[in-house]
Amino acid sequence: MNRNLPLKFGQLLCLAACFSSAAAWAEKADRTQPITIEADSANLDQQKGQMVYEGNVILTQGSLLLKASKIVATDKGNGQQQATAVGSPAYFKQRLDAKDGQAAEWVEGQAKRIDYDSSSEEVRLVEQARIKRGQDSAVGHSITYHGKTEVFQVNGGGKNGRVTVILQPKSKP
Repeated sequence: MNRNLPLKFGQLLCLAACFSSAAAWAEKADRTQPITIEADSANLDQQKGQMVYEGNVILTQGSLLLKASKIVATDKGNGQQQATAVGSPAYFKQRLDAKDGQAAEWVEGQAKRIDYDSSSEEVRLVEQARIKRGQDSAVGHSITYHGKTEVFQVNGGGKNGRVTVILQPKSKP
């Protein structure tokens, strides 16, 4: 792979780090860390503005770990990117910034497909979606996190599709 890629493709690599649905809460220090992507192959299509990583893809940046069979990241222009990670399942884990004097927590999630769209700041886990933050968790067919509104949506699938959400009681100050 050519090491002298245009800046926008460097930005595409950074995009992959945004896959975590906790990107809004992720450790700020992670954003300044180098990104390492390991894969069996990497392909760049400058005409489409697209990077494709395939085969046991492992992306790390600071505390972020993302594992997938394939990652496709596309520059849509005007600073907007989209990315998709697929796997059986695709998996991520990232430490969150500590809040209100509490210890830092980890968020981890998995699904057969994880989509990210920078223009809507939306992360979507699709098919057998699971996400866990500390002791709280959600399971459903799909889980969507809207970064602009900080709203999660968990959907069931199939005829009897149901969701499961477990929230721990808040400790009193």
